[in-house]
Amino acid sequence: MSQSDLTVSNDTGANVRSDLQAHLQALGSTSLGNSAPSTIYQGQHWIDSNTPSGTIWTEFVYDGATSIALHYIDTASNVAYPVSAMPLLGYSAQGAPVMTGDIRTTAATAVPGSSNTTTGYNLAANGTLHLSNNGSYVALINRNSSGSELIFALSGTTVGSISVSGSATAYNTSSDYRLKFDVEPIDWWDAAALIARMNPVWFKWVSNPMGNRVDGFIAHELAEVLPGAVTGEKDAVDGDGRIVPQGVDQAKLTPLLVAVVKGLVQELKLLTTLLAAQDERIAALES
Repeated sequence: MSQSDLTVSNDTGANVRSDLQAHLQALGSTSLGNSAPSTIYQGQHWIDSNTPSGTIWTEFVYDGATSIALHYIDTASNVAYPVSAMPLLGYSAQGAPVMTGDIRTTAATAVPGSSNTTTGYNLAANGTLHLSNNGSYVALINRNSSGSELIFALSGTTVGSISVSGSATAYNTSSDYRLKFDVEPIDWWDAAALIARMNPVWFKWVSNPMGNRVDGFIAHELAEVLPGAVTGEKDAVDGDGRIVPQGVDQAKLTPLLVAVVKGLVQELKLLTTLLAAQDERIAALES
């Protein structure tokens, strides 16, 4: 570390020489230290060698009132990047910037939103994004015309989207006929048999024991009847023993419900027709 007050002592001989050497070393190291120099001048640059960590330094410029962060210097990866841009930048063969490290708003050892309550964001070079906030919302996505807000893809193929139109939001999953084969109608009686095996329940969430009871399903029970509506494995935990919860896509029940309703409507129409015919026969006999 090399810092000094950059003022030559009013002295002679070896003392002046030693003082000048200290000033030159400070200038040569951009006043490297774990805090700002005790004496700092407007326009002076200095490097904090301990922020945000011992291997990621921050370069500052003093504007006469405040030290303003300019760059991060990653001494482990031997790269630097502007604070405003955040990622560790490299350059492709075409000269375009590419991300070679993680974007973080906290210390390098913390990942906001990943199994913790750290507030901030983290975009890793592998494409993982974490957002964590205690404010009114975590993310706001806006577009100024109707269309897709988010598009979901698997291996480059679109499988769903969230779109807006007017004041409405649509949650879309792929359903194009060109993506399907071996299509056949759902028999309403078979659908009714599946629904009869389901166990809808009222419950409270462990995380909100004082909250209202809500309705839903127990995931592993529903998986025995309709496995396509359930994700995850029963009793799964991560490497730290934390619960990895199963999930239910209740929209997957809709085709079965529609099939049953259609079947019941057809049966109702048939019964109505039979009853009307019977009433006509009774009326004829009575006359």
